Amino acid sequence: MFRLARLADAWGGDQKATLKLSYGNGSVTDRAGHSAAMPASHWKGILAMLERTPGGKGAARALPAGANNYADGLGSIRRNAWFVERGKDGTIVMTFARELDDSSEG
Repeated sequence: MFRLARLADAWGGDQKATLKLSYGNGSVTDRAGHSAAMPASHWKGILAMLERTPGGKGAARALPAGANNYADGLGSIRRNAWFVERGKDGTIVMTFARELDDSSEG
C-alpha cells in the first residue's frame, strides 16, 4: 500500500484530490490517465487486505525518504496521509486526509 500512497501523492496530492484507481494490463491507472506498472499480486493483495478491514476502509502513506527510495523516476514528492477504500467494481478509492511534514524519494 506504500506504493499506492506514493502514486497518490504524485498524481493528486497537490490538489488534495480523491483518486479512483483501477488495474489492468499490469498497471494501476487513475481517471486522469496517469499509469504505473504494478504486479497483479500486489493489486490483489491490497484488495484482499481492504476486504478484511472494518468497513473495507484503511489508511496509507508512502515511506519517508530516509526509509526507502522507490526508484520510480518521480523524484522527491511531499508525503500525504490517505484514506483508502475498496470500490464495489474492484477499484481502489484514495481520499486525501492530510499533509505530512516530509517527502518520499524516487
